[in-house]
Amino acid sequence: MKMSSGFTLVSRFAITTMTSNLWQSECLFSVIKLLYHEICFQVSGMKVPRGSKMSRVDYRKGVSGKQVEWIIPAPRRPRSVLFVSDSNARNLVSPCVVKPSPQFCFDFAAVSIPGGTIGHGIVELQDRAPVPRVDVVVLALGTNDVLRNLGQIRTNPGGLIRSITDDIGRLVEKTKFLYPCAKVFCCGILPLHWYCEGHFIGEINSAIQQVSARRGVEFMNLIVPNCSDLWYDHIHLSDEGLHIFLKQLEEWIRPNVPNHSLAATPDKRFNFAEEFPPLSGSAAKETLNLPFYQATKANFETAKKRAQEAAKKKREEKEAAEKKRTERMAAEKEVAEKKRAERMAAKKEAAEKKLAQEMATKKRRAEKMAAKKKRAEQMAAEKEAAEKKRAERMAAEKEVAEKKRAERMAAKKEAAEKKRAQEMATKKRRAEKMAAKKKRAEQMAAEKEAAPLEQTNQFETCFYVSRKV
Repeated sequence: MKMSSGFTLVSRFAITTMTSNLWQSECLFSVIKLLYHEICFQVSGMKVPRGSKMSRVDYRKGVSGKQVEWIIPAPRRPRSVLFVSDSNARNLVSPCVVKPSPQFCFDFAAVSIPGGTIGHGIVELQDRAPVPRVDVVVLALGTNDVLRNLGQIRTNPGGLIRSITDDIGRLVEKTKFLYPCAKVFCCGILPLHWYCEGHFIGEINSAIQQVSARRGVEFMNLIVPNCSDLWYDHIHLSDEGLHIFLKQLEEWIRPNVPNHSLAATPDKRFNFAEEFPPLSGSAAKETLNLPFYQATKANFETAKKRAQEAAKKKREEKEAAEKKRTERMAAEKEVAEKKRAERMAAKKEAAEKKLAQEMATKKRRAEKMAAKKKRAEQMAAEKEAAEKKRAERMAAEKEVAEKKRAERMAAKKEAAEKKRAQEMATKKRRAEKMAAKKKRAEQMAAEKEAAPLEQTNQFETCFYVSRKV
């Protein structure tokens, strides 16, 4: 099944929201709910908000970083309206397929900032030179401020309302500064029908209405019904919805802008000579006697007089505003010069302080280096003394060791000689003992030899004696 461009838009919005750092759980719920409805509509074949809308045109990139496009028509009517909006004004600007009705007696200038917030609108208005002859300015921004901060609706609703109303206040002040003679209208934010907390838009619009009242501007509460033909998707108006929106805007401006009836004859309001060229003869007489001609001429003279008075008043107001602006700029310049002088003095003081700190750091570094050098010299001297002492100690130890070694060798030699003497004495005693043993053995052998002879002699003697007896 091929998904529609609306589903692609919703998917892109979901991905953008998920990748932003403002992602919250309720925003996830709303996006899932929107995707669910889209899929259900596609599967069931039901009609989704998909009113007709021309293909979008890429604009140039403005100073705010967003695409921006202006449409400023050639002056044809004595009064003009400047409409400032986001992507909902695309088809009012380029491609210009939605236009005000012919009965709307104002030149219609517009600026579209797709994806732009109130802050982007302030930057773009401030960057461009003011549009000439602007009598009415309509500010219709804020939808993208809500879409970029969906997560705060439940977590920090008060902070979101304060942020949007502060930005609205700054936008109104900047618009008044750029167009001091224009009447400023501030539109409420269109409802987000797809979002589960859509009622919160009403609270934001109430806060915007209060801010508008404090700033002295009119608040427009324009409503476009939640009808499939009037919405291209759940955020952007279709061409039909933009027609409804523009029609309500016209009906709101007409009774709220003074002298709006001067433009009852649209297009070339003061070109009486061009519409009724000079005639001659009977045709001139007949024409001059026509009630329509007389009425038109009278209306023209009255309108011309009123226009001249209005132009004079506007010129005086412009001169007063220019004078006030000059005085304000002079005061701002004086304040800026004073601040610049203070900043320069503070910068100079900071530079001197920094220089003093650098000098102190350099001095401390030099002292540290000197202390390090002195410590190195001291350590070298200590090392040299330790080496000398170690050498002396080693020499003394070597001398003592040599002396002990000599004594040990002498003692060893003496012990060896003594042992050798003892061995010699032992050997001598052993030899003497062996000699004595040998002599004794010889003596015993001799004695043994002499004993049998003596016994024999004794026996013979005894035998002789006995025999003699």
